[in-house]
Amino acid sequence: MKLAVLLLFVLDFSNIINTLTDLPVFNHGLPGISVKTPLNIAHRGASGERPDHTEVSYKLAIEQGAHFIECDICLSKDLVPVCHHDCYLNATTDVHSYPEFHNKSNYHDIPGLGFPARDYYTVDFTWQELRRLKIKRKSSSGRNPNYNLRYRFLSLEDYISIAQNASRTIGIYPELKASAWHNEVLKDELLNSQNTSFEKIVVKILHDHGYDGEKRPCYLQSFEEETAEELSKLTKIPVIFLTPLPLITDFFLDSLSKYAAGVGVTKAAVFFGGGSKISTGESTGLVKRVHDKNMKVHVWTFTVEDRSIPWIYGDDVRRQYDAYIKEKVDGLFTDYPYGLREHLDYRYKKDEEVKCEGNSLSLHFLSSFLSIWLINKVLY
Repeated sequence: MKLAVLLLFVLDFSNIINTLTDLPVFNHGLPGISVKTPLNIAHRGASGERPDHTEVSYKLAIEQGAHFIECDICLSKDLVPVCHHDCYLNATTDVHSYPEFHNKSNYHDIPGLGFPARDYYTVDFTWQELRRLKIKRKSSSGRNPNYNLRYRFLSLEDYISIAQNASRTIGIYPELKASAWHNEVLKDELLNSQNTSFEKIVVKILHDHGYDGEKRPCYLQSFEEETAEELSKLTKIPVIFLTPLPLITDFFLDSLSKYAAGVGVTKAAVFFGGGSKISTGESTGLVKRVHDKNMKVHVWTFTVEDRSIPWIYGDDVRRQYDAYIKEKVDGLFTDYPYGLREHLDYRYKKDEEVKCEGNSLSLHFLSSFLSIWLINKVLY
């Protein structure tokens, strides 16, 4: 009887150690990527250190340990998908320095801008014209400007080539920007090109390069419900629906679960006020609700700049990462993939070490108790 009590104590001790140290272990179900940590998704590459969507930004992200490199996609006038966050060019390229392009300044009304704006737009340039432009950071970014105007535009196929030529498996994560707007503005070009669409063009290129939902790791993403649903009909590549909403209803999740593999959300959708300085760190419960519907949760965007790190975490992005990891989010978009890689490696290695030490201590206790019990049996 006493031995049974001792054994139960030791087993309880081991379970307590594991409960205190366990981090969530993930099975992402992705070909070639079997990590047990949340996904490290390099937002526009290593965009905290290099200009967005450039070759050097993507290659640096891969070198720094990203699992996925993310890319925003716009279309050129001749229907080539290009890597650029905005479909307008003045703030992020040297387009204004080319006199031959001055007549291309135009008004377009892109959803989300709120008003028609005069600028230079990708849809008014051919791919060869865009290829001449050099990329720079927005002046308001406050980040290292020393790499401005060194690198040129990439096409979707250039971006794919960077991922596929890496020394390990790298996932890609294209986002179709303003699909409905592209399809309307370029309707004549699309009609003349076998009655295609922005969605079909992107999917065809992905399929041609082996991304079919089974052989190579890839997510597709969109802020537009119609686009996300259309993509799910065109391909087996998992589709992530993006939403800036901090509160998401179960009714909406039910609708998404019919065609989406997951949701891409802001930090505030996971913890109330998540991206602001005054967040209390209180969970919204969204992650569990999404998981209950068999979908993934990817959260954007983590940076090291303290303006986006709540005071509750002591302006420390590592503590902010910990909160989202423990909440069991499946992936984190970051501008600094090196820091996230280092933190995930440290946390998950430390977790294993503590569990091993706890189990070793449990065995030590068991051995000691058995020795004492045997001595008592022999002597008494």
